Amino acid sequence: MDSKGRDIVGRWESIQHLSLGVTGNWQDSVYTNIVAAGGAGADGNILQRQPRFQARFTPAYDIPLGPSDLRVFLTYSYIGLRYSDPGNAQALPSYQTLDGGIVTGRRPPPRARA
Repeated sequence: MDSKGRDIVGRWESIQHLSLGVTGNWQDSVYTNIVAAGGAGADGNILQRQPRFQARFTPAYDIPLGPSDLRVFLTYSYIGLRYSDPGNAQALPSYQTLDGGIVTGRRPPPRARA
């Protein structure tokens, strides 16, 4: 297997309580010295079920509630084309999703250090 790629992770807090997050991954991963089922060579083929590109964008809003926080978020995801087999004979199409959620949790108490 030969693999190279790039990752990106970022978060920007433009105004108080609002954040915009982005993650992405590009990879060029191929089989080397592999024989697929049936004797067909898989050298140079893309790794099965691994998209070359995927990315997510997540806006979130934090609502302070006394000693707790409530976070409301949406995540748009894009997953690129990939293959279901080492021979790259069966393509799995790219797809997109839109997910959302609400998370709550207690804030840690303030600490003093000397």
